[in-house]
Amino acid sequence: MTDAWVARKSERLRVTLQARCTAPDGDDRGVTLVNITPEGCCMTLGGTTLQRGIAVLVRLQNGEALTGVVRWFDGEKAGIEFDRYLSQDRVDYLRREQSTFLSESDWTHHRVQRSVL
Repeated sequence: MTDAWVARKSERLRVTLQARCTAPDGDDRGVTLVNITPEGCCMTLGGTTLQRGIAVLVRLQNGEALTGVVRWFDGEKAGIEFDRYLSQDRVDYLRREQSTFLSESDWTHHRVQRSVL
């Protein structure tokens, strides 16, 4: 197996955010966002599943609604690409208030690589 690497647009900010995720079929479940970027997020699903390619609504505890598409699913985790990228102000707020890990680098000017298999 060969590893292919592609540059990420943004570094993932590790968070622990409780949210609700609603799929088009009306299935509503509790999820936990474990990392977030302006482009999307990764969330744990608590034993449920999502299908790649479906649209979802993610509602944070503060009532903020984020819409997106499931880009990958692996076990109890799913990756969501947001329909509208988060603003830099919103990401900065999450960095200050919700982050469980702060990068040592200024990630707004730094490219990160990820494995694509």
